[in-house]
Formats: sequence, structure tokens, C-alpha cells
Amino acid sequence: MQRTVGSLLAIAALTVGAVGCSSGGGGKAVKVELGDFSIKPGKTTIPAGETTFKLRNGGGLDHEVVMFKVDSVKDLKTKANGEVDEEATPENLHMGEVEGVKPGTTKEWTLDLAEGKYVMFCNLDEKGFVHFKKGMYAEFTVTK
Repeated sequence: MQRTVGSLLAIAALTVGAVGCSSGGGGKAVKVELGDFSIKPGKTTIPAGETTFKLRNGGGLDHEVVMFKVDSVKDLKTKANGEVDEEATPENLHMGEVEGVKPGTTKEWTLDLAEGKYVMFCNLDEKGFVHFKKGMYAEFTVTK
């Protein structure tokens, strides 16, 4: 699937706008613990609306968090090396991503999520250790 410049700019705007934002009142917060090859959200079911994900990297490696609105991790197409083929998922299902979550740091990421099922994952490849392939993903549900 080929992306247009406009759609790439839209993804960049969503990502930049979401990273580092606070909930601004009225929103919910979900703690997400990142380990080396694990993602553990504090809640796996949340109500729709504005949610701030507090991503804490308790591991020893850098991580990222990518979020897609898909029913299951099984709906994500992968490349030969085991990483998610992000280009194979329609852009409207890509909620955004946060990069550069260094060991011992926390980043906040605020999104306005509609009802549905989502998967968050790390898609980094550390010298042949593909974080997604090692099990670094989590599924969660957003309700009305």
C-alpha cells in the first residue's frame, strides 16, 4: 500500500499531537508498564473518550508503543522477520505511536478512543530481537 504525502503528514500530526499531552481534566489515565518484551496495561477495558496512557519503561531496552484499532493481534500482518507490517494495515486503523521510551522513563500519550478493540505493541528490532515477535503486545477493549 502506498502512502501519500498528505496521509503521512496526518499520521505525523496525530503522533506529535498525542505525545506528551496531559489529559486536561475529564479524561482517564491508564498506566502501561513496558518491560523487555512485555506490555502490561493496568486496565484491559476502558470507557470510550479521552484517555491518557502513562507509558513507563521498567526494562533495560528502548521501546515504542504503536496502537492499531483491530479486533485481535491475529489481525496484524507481519513481515518475514516477525515485525508488524504497519503498511499493510489501513491508515484509519493506525491510532498513532510513541517512540523513544527509554529505560527508566515515563511518557504520557493522550488519545480520544472510540468503542472497539485495540492492540498496542512495540515494533522495534534490536539486533534481530523483534520485540513484537517476542510477545511485546497487549489487547484491550474500549466500551461505550
